[in-house]
Amino acid sequence: MARRLLTLLAALLLALPLGQPPAHAASFGNPVKAQKGADPWIAFHDGNYHLVSTSWSDVITVRKAPTLAGLATAPSVQVWRGDAASRCCNIWAPELHFLNGRWYLYYVAGRTSPTTTRRSAATSWRAPARTPWGRTPTADS
Repeated sequence: MARRLLTLLAALLLALPLGQPPAHAASFGNPVKAQKGADPWIAFHDGNYHLVSTSWSDVITVRKAPTLAGLATAPSVQVWRGDAASRCCNIWAPELHFLNGRWYLYYVAGRTSPTTTRRSAATSWRAPARTPWGRTPTADS
């Protein structure tokens, strides 16, 4: 008798999920950068967060804010633009590092088509006397 009850209980438990409506995955929106925010990279320096992300264009921009939430409304400042045909239009996965008084920007770039050769590149500049991203720096300035 106990075995029958246990078997019946097991069958009922197995059938339970069948009567449930399918679960729908909740959509997710990046709270820090809603558009063109793939491959985010955040550096913290001098009391501010600095965000770079993939734009799939020929420019790299940085947002700066004292809080992570503040990055959502911080202005995007262009810090680099593709200047060669081999890396003009398809820039992604940028990284930003501050080492020994210099900002270093690493990125991958290619031509318009995603099937073209990809190149890794880097540029750097000295941190200006004022807070970074108040101006467009030039490479190795």
